[in-house]
Amino acid sequence: MFVELNRPAAISQASSPSHITGFYHKMLDSQSMLNTGSIGAGISLSHGVTTTVKIYDNVDRPTYRVSINGKLVSDAVVSNKVLDEYLKLANKSLHISVSHETRIPIGYGLGTSGAGALSLSYALNDALCTKLSLDQAAQIAHCSEIYCNTGLGTVISEYTGGLELRTRAGAPGIGTAEKIPLENKSVVALCLGPMYTANCLKIQNDVFTMKALDFLKQLSKSRSVDDFLRLSHKFAVNIGAINAKCAALAELLKSKGYDCSVALFGETIFTVVSDNEIESILQILNDQCGHCIVSNVDNFGAKLLTNK
Repeated sequence: MFVELNRPAAISQASSPSHITGFYHKMLDSQSMLNTGSIGAGISLSHGVTTTVKIYDNVDRPTYRVSINGKLVSDAVVSNKVLDEYLKLANKSLHISVSHETRIPIGYGLGTSGAGALSLSYALNDALCTKLSLDQAAQIAHCSEIYCNTGLGTVISEYTGGLELRTRAGAPGIGTAEKIPLENKSVVALCLGPMYTANCLKIQNDVFTMKALDFLKQLSKSRSVDDFLRLSHKFAVNIGAINAKCAALAELLKSKGYDCSVALFGETIFTVVSDNEIESILQILNDQCGHCIVSNVDNFGAKLLTNK
């Protein structure tokens, strides 16, 4: 194992919101990962991923290690792909220590792999002085997600923030996402079980996801959170993404006057409410098993935090 004997040559830190996809239609380009992605809509959560990178130049070959919440991991495939791309750009022997910190559970449809990749790319771009634009740094994160089959439109969504409408597929700087800022709104989500995103993306039938085009037009006109939740729920039902447990919870919340849906893709039910309604939602969910998240809507997108 690498031992950090000397002080790092550079330290940088960046953060990215997490994200819930409400509905989508995948757009694949076999010739270009930059043009591959999805159209659709989703919402960014301020509880996301903060990534710190430390660069060491006292080594004889390129190496890196990644930790999540203080635990070393070897299977952070998207982060590993981002690191490989930056080591190519740096073209010299470095050791890079990466620390991802998040309060969001991984694998529940909350965009943690995209948030980790995007915050990592921003931090590496800064620490290594690669002088990429923010668009270019975000494109490395996007292509890493596409390559690893862990997401389609997550990175451009987390790059944008707010309630976003993705009207043209592709990476930041290629695709188009319109942000609808949501003030004094919070996401309340109950995470019941994980799903493997790669499998979900493979099995989805494009016949119904074409409905995302109509849903996007409706949401573009209304710009309404309630419509977003309603359309998201309809989409999830029709692609079979709601199991019995989530369906029962959705009916419970609806009976209390709250629209809701499930995160794509995870066994996670969520709603978006005014801040003064949070306690009422928590009381309704009080007896339910699962990991409950209460997060402000992030209206800013990913950002660089520090440079040393």
